[in-house]
Formats: sequence, structure tokens, C-alpha cells
Amino acid sequence: IQTHTLNGNIYFNDTVPYTENGHLVFIHINDTELKKEWEKRSTIPFEGRDKKNNELKYTLYRYLASKGLPKDSAGLTRLYQKDIWNIENGVPNYLYAQAGFLEKRLYELMQEYQYFKINQNPNGKTLVLRYMYWKIGLHIWWENFWIGVGTGDVAIAFDKEYEKYPTIEKQFRLRAHNQFITFALTFGIAGIIVLLINLIYPLIHLRQSRHYFLYLLFCVLVILSFLIDDTLETQPGVTFYALFNTLLIKWCLLDSPSNKI
Repeated sequence: IQTHTLNGNIYFNDTVPYTENGHLVFIHINDTELKKEWEKRSTIPFEGRDKKNNELKYTLYRYLASKGLPKDSAGLTRLYQKDIWNIENGVPNYLYAQAGFLEKRLYELMQEYQYFKINQNPNGKTLVLRYMYWKIGLHIWWENFWIGVGTGDVAIAFDKEYEKYPTIEKQFRLRAHNQFITFALTFGIAGIIVLLINLIYPLIHLRQSRHYFLYLLFCVLVILSFLIDDTLETQPGVTFYALFNTLLIKWCLLDSPSNKI
């Protein structure tokens, strides 16, 4: 690790393991040089915020680190104008600007997990928060395995459980975001069994229908939705599932008169 810039100024170096593309973010930083050079090339102040409302200097640190560049005047002069625009727009890694949607999202999720391992702070981290929701929901179910907590006490049960996780800010204290877990903790083992029967039995019974593939596709979409959200806890979700499930089952039955549920 170097201690001085090419101009002889002292670097700030912190080896905390925050990285971008394998390069440490908080080493080789000289804010004085960086600020002077940045404000020659951008109308957004160095101490201001980027267009995603993040502190711009931290976006800049991460972006330079992603390219393996020092955070000083020498590093900044090696950025193209498109890099400046990326930073202004809140892009913290040059690879994000080049990647497709799925690839970019994968990078972001990996970064979230890495930061969580370092500071144990899940707030604002989609993947980590989803894991915490599932963990908390499953714990509530395990403590009320047979009959659940009941429909009226779900919010109370979550509020009580969140007291054990003070690091999770109030705005991020949501429910399980998984319909299977929500059914289990609300209605107990009987509830989850009823839900699974409701999903599986028609799939088995209607398999001879010519329209079976369409119903199978609908069920796959529903199951994926159930895995990542409390679909049946909202009116649009209930309406979507009830309407299309009924219509598709009826259509399959009309196609195969011998099928009777």
C-alpha cells in the first residue's frame, strides 16, 4: 500500500475489506486532490449527492476502486467523460454500466452480501433483508408449529420477534415475503398442508387435459410468486390467483369431461 500520491500528498488508507472487483475501496484516498480534479469535470459538488441521492464522493471512491485506480488527481484524470456521467448517475462500478440487467443485479447482490458480512447491517440490502424475513418468519412458525399465531396476531408476532434484531431499522421491518412461510406461521402445519394440496392436487388430476401445459405454466408462475412475496396478502394477488386458477381449471375440465375435482 502506497503512502503518498504522485504529488507528494499523504494518502488516507483504511484496509477494511470493502472491495470493488477485488480492489480495496478505502485505500489510496486523497480528498483534496480528488475534490479539486472532480470539480473541474463535473457540476455536481464533490461533497454533494449523485442522482441516486448517494454521497457522491463514496460513489466516486467505489468507481475508481472498480478500475483499480487511486482516489486522487492521477486516478481521476484516467477516467473518460462517460465514466464521469456514470458516477454522476450513481453508478458505483464501471462493470454495472456495461452489464445487462441480470448480470448487473447479480453484481449488486454479491456486493450487498459482502458488505453485510463486514458490518452485519442488513438495512437497504434486498437479498440480506429477504433472508432475514424468512429466518424470522420460520422462527415464528417453529414456536407456533401446530396451529400458528392466527390471522389477527401476525403483526404482533413479527413486532415481538424484531425486538431481537435492533439493527433492522423500523422502515425495513416487514413480513416474511414468502407465502408458504406466511401460511405456515399464520395457520400452523394444517394451513401449509392445505395450501400445498390446493396447488398440487389439480396438477396431478388435470394432467390428461390438452390445456395442461397452460395450467402448469400458471402454477409455476404462482409458486415463484409465493416464494418471493406474500401474494395472497394483497387484494390484487388474491384476485389474480382466484380468477385465473378457477378459469384454467374449468377450461381443463371442459376439455377432459372425465376429470372431476
